[in-house]
Amino acid sequence: MHLRLRNKLTLIIGALILTITLPLSYFSISETQKARVREARTFVTVMAKMVAQVELNGIMTGSRLPEDVLSAYIDDAFALNELFAYIVVVDNAGKFRAGRMNGKVIRIKGNDTGSTRDILENLAKEGQGLSPGLLVYVVDVNNGKQLLGRVKTAVTLKPLIVQLHRDICKYVAVTFILLGLGMVASNHLSLRISKPVGMLASAMKKVENGDLDINVKADRKDEIGDLADAFNSMALNLKKRSSDKKIKD
Repeated sequence: MHLRLRNKLTLIIGALILTITLPLSYFSISETQKARVREARTFVTVMAKMVAQVELNGIMTGSRLPEDVLSAYIDDAFALNELFAYIVVVDNAGKFRAGRMNGKVIRIKGNDTGSTRDILENLAKEGQGLSPGLLVYVVDVNNGKQLLGRVKTAVTLKPLIVQLHRDICKYVAVTFILLGLGMVASNHLSLRISKPVGMLASAMKKVENGDLDINVKADRKDEIGDLADAFNSMALNLKKRSSDKKIKD
C-alpha cells in the first residue's frame, strides 16, 4: 500500500508518542500502587503489633485486660484508618478474646446468619469465606518463652484498587490528549515537508515531458529550500542548453 510522506510522518510521530508515554504511564502507575500497598501493609503491621503489646503488657503485669477494655482499645485503633476490615485477638488456646469488624468493608460469602461475634470467632480461627482483596497480618503475643495469644489484623485493598482504576483512566486520557496534540503538530510539520517535496516531484514530471519553463517557489532556509534552488538551477541550465542547441541547429 502506497502511503504519502505526510501520512508516514504522522504515523511515525504518533508511534513515538505512544512508545514514550505508555511505558512511563505504566511505570508511574505501578510504582504508585506499590507505594500504596506498602503503606497499607506497614499500617496493618504496626497496629497488629500495638494491640499485641497491649495484650502482652496486661498478661505480664498479672492483670490481663478485660474483654471490654481490650475491645475499647481496638475501637480506638479502628478509628485511625477506614481501610480496616477487622481486628481479632485470641488467647494461647485459640479462644476468642476481643475484636471488631467493618461491615462496610468485609463481606462474608454465602448466607451467614450468625452474630457478629460468631463471624469474628470464625475470622480468628480460619478467616474462610471472606471476600477477596484483604491484606492480613498476624502477630504472636509471646513473652519470649511461650505463646500467649495472637492478634490478626486485616485491611481492605478495595479503595486502592478503585484508585488504581482512576489512575489508569487518568493516564489513558492524558495519553490520548498528548497523542491528539502530537498528531496535530505532526500533521503541520509533515505538511511543511511534504508540500514542497510534492511540488518538486510535480516539477520533475514537467521537465521530463519537456517543459523547461518551470520554477519551484520554496521560500525556505533549509535543505528543502536548497533542493528547490538546485532544481531551479538545473531547469534553467537545461533550458539554456536546449536554446543553444536550437541556435546551432
